[in-house]
Amino acid sequence: MKQIFFILLTISIFLTSCTENKQSKMEKQMLDKNKTELKDIIGKTYEFNYSDEYVYHIKFESDSTVNWKLVKGEFPGATEETDKYIATQVSENVLFVSWVEKSELGYCNIMDFNTNNLTTHARQDNSVFVNPGKFKEVK
Repeated sequence: MKQIFFILLTISIFLTSCTENKQSKMEKQMLDKNKTELKDIIGKTYEFNYSDEYVYHIKFESDSTVNWKLVKGEFPGATEETDKYIATQVSENVLFVSWVEKSELGYCNIMDFNTNNLTTHARQDNSVFVNPGKFKEVK
């Protein structure tokens, strides 16, 4: 009787272990599927919306080239341009993307793919400012 109990206990532990392992693999796959990394933005266009006052379309053409276009609002200077950018993975689903325009206006953007919040720090001459906004992918 003790042997049967031991065998049943061993089988039960083994089956539970297999089920938990399968569940954890499935959970990891689901999390990885929702994870945004630097490679995921290449070839995509995002709308950067700053309280509907200014709206830009930002296309990451390659791993180093971004095209931006002002699609709503007025801002002195160019309304479209292609520039070199750099990007860093800050944490899971949070990217830091930065570029300097030909006018020497510099932008540092934090894109939080968990909340779609956008925080843009900009520098022009000796002035710095911050623009909070939202972003979304556009087709």
